[in-house]
Amino acid sequence: MAVLRVKAGPNTGVVYELGGEKITIGRELDSSIQVADEAVSRRHAEVFQIGELTFIEDLKSRNGTFLNDRRIEKEVLRNGDRIRVGGTLFVFDDRPEGAISARVRFHAGADFSRTVEFASLEDTLPPGSTAISTGAEVGVQESRNLASLRAVADVLAAEGRPADMLARALAVVAQGIDAPYALILEKGGEPGEPYETMATHVRPGFDGDLAVSTSVLAEAERRGRPILVADALLDARFRATESIVVQRIRSILCVPLCVAKRLVGLLYAADVESPDAFSPEDLELAALASVQLAAAMESFRALNRQEATFRQAVGALLAAAEWRRPDLRGRGERVASYAHGICQAFELRPADTRRVVLAALLHDVGTIALSDRELDDKVLLDIRKNRATEKILGSIAGMEPVVEAIANQNERYDGSGSPEGKKGDAIPLGAQIIGIAKHFDALQMPGLGEGDARPLREILQEVAGLSGRAFAPKVVDAFLRAYRKGFLFGAVKTPTVVQAAE
Repeated sequence: MAVLRVKAGPNTGVVYELGGEKITIGRELDSSIQVADEAVSRRHAEVFQIGELTFIEDLKSRNGTFLNDRRIEKEVLRNGDRIRVGGTLFVFDDRPEGAISARVRFHAGADFSRTVEFASLEDTLPPGSTAISTGAEVGVQESRNLASLRAVADVLAAEGRPADMLARALAVVAQGIDAPYALILEKGGEPGEPYETMATHVRPGFDGDLAVSTSVLAEAERRGRPILVADALLDARFRATESIVVQRIRSILCVPLCVAKRLVGLLYAADVESPDAFSPEDLELAALASVQLAAAMESFRALNRQEATFRQAVGALLAAAEWRRPDLRGRGERVASYAHGICQAFELRPADTRRVVLAALLHDVGTIALSDRELDDKVLLDIRKNRATEKILGSIAGMEPVVEAIANQNERYDGSGSPEGKKGDAIPLGAQIIGIAKHFDALQMPGLGEGDARPLREILQEVAGLSGRAFAPKVVDAFLRAYRKGFLFGAVKTPTVVQAAE
């Protein structure tokens, strides 16, 4: 779930969940995020989400809203963006739900002058022993590790949101080593920044804090090798250190996650009740799984960079279309929001929903390429606009379904639409969803048709009456389900504080 972290200002250290609803920032008491600052307007800025995109919009504030030190009107946010409102500095973090846990407690202070460390399985065996063995026990252990590694690979190869996939893969490892809790951590990018929690897994029934010793993390990071501490609380080397005494940690397992000898994160597991909770075989499983986890994290980082660039490009196209036609301001976001709700009612796959929402956002982008004379020609405007959109987006790899949905957005179920007069299921589902979302938006806007805003019930009845004519019955049914389930409109509510500075 995306969040806003307060890095400077009266609420420094507080983290607000965005949660998909429209969030207002301002001085008013009923603001979703109230900022007690005279430099902040009563209604200063607004943050809202459409599908996987998060936008920030200045609400004509007196002193302006700044994104990465640049004053803005409306922009698409990307991970790490800095937002300044008066004297308050927010940082946008778009890691999904599960990336942050308020239960995680970090402590420093462990002495690692005599850390137990294993470079290989042989290092864990008593003097005179050998790693080569026979019998059912070894076979069972190998089967467990192989099964866990195969499960991790299957999870990471499946379709889904990166952080969700990482959390599921961590769960496989944690269950394999029977850890009460485990975390995947990432070191902050700036010197002195704390470790960031990328994913957590907690064994059912465990209700304590997720105790983490930062000294263990730092030592594993420094050495670049897995660490296994059998019983920190009773061991003379650790029992007097603050991190162990305060948190009463008994067993610790920590494995660096590296790609080409470069650290990308840390896998950490602990037990606050049992000594010798983790075996050398557990360490081996975690170390083997760390190769897949590290590669996945690096891949997700690359995808996030690409996604950030893509979101910025989408934002630029929207801004250009609104500059060309000021009357279009906000329409792309509204239509995309309605389309997203209908996709939810259809229970479409995330990838399909993403394409429909993107097409809805960009359905008017062709106005950028039209002349003033062409924009004034209402008869041919839609056809020319869709053709221009195809030229603008058609050369981008992977955009074919988006272009197809936009090109067919004016087709109607009974064949009365344009430009080809397609009927029934010959019209792509994405185009049908955008068509009904556009019609719903037009009926709601004052000054269109009857001049005054119409009652919502009347609008819904009109849309329902178009079933089997302008729109397919299944699309109308999904639209009405989306309304009944609250998918079309997101109510503004105060975001939940998920983490605060101690």
